[in-house]
Amino acid sequence: MNTTRTVGQIVASLPAAMMRMRSGILINAFDPDPNDILVEDIAYHLSNIARYGGASRYVVAQHVCLGADYLASLGEFSMAYEFLHHDDTEAILGDIVGPQKRTEAFEMYRMIEDHVGTIFAHRFGHAFPKSRVVDTIDKAMRVNEQRDIFGINPLDCSDGRIALELGAPIEIWSREQAEQEYLARHFRLYHSASRASLQEALHG
Repeated sequence: MNTTRTVGQIVASLPAAMMRMRSGILINAFDPDPNDILVEDIAYHLSNIARYGGASRYVVAQHVCLGADYLASLGEFSMAYEFLHHDDTEAILGDIVGPQKRTEAFEMYRMIEDHVGTIFAHRFGHAFPKSRVVDTIDKAMRVNEQRDIFGINPLDCSDGRIALELGAPIEIWSREQAEQEYLARHFRLYHSASRASLQEALHG
């Protein structure tokens, strides 16, 4: 008899991990109801979560905005929308630095993140797991971020990745600005990505 359980089944068997969002809504961080996920909550939470384990005041919301802007400048609106939302799970699960997240000790965290990521992707209508393009831009942005914020070359760029042409060095936004910029891009890119998908369906 096959006793293998899916990630969803494993996560669903865990005790509920209730947390209160900025809006006041209570959600189960391990298995959120899509109807309880508000983009305004995501924007607020991501604008208060610093990247790189809190080593700077550069927040997740600004990171996803800048990456989305880069893809939008190339006319890749669907990819830009996906990039904007690819870290949404961190709004309820936190931002764990990569070297820690990839260890065996964080195996259950990765399973929960995959499960929650699927729910968020369904809620906002974007690809999951993240596409190869979004993953490539995400990794390349570390070069820009560590160069502009820390003044160093990243330790993990030996694979030949280079900085993106973002137009200007990164200047850290306030949390309030990061929140508003995230929301503005969400609504703008949602409509642009929808139009792009329609055109592709009509002419593809």
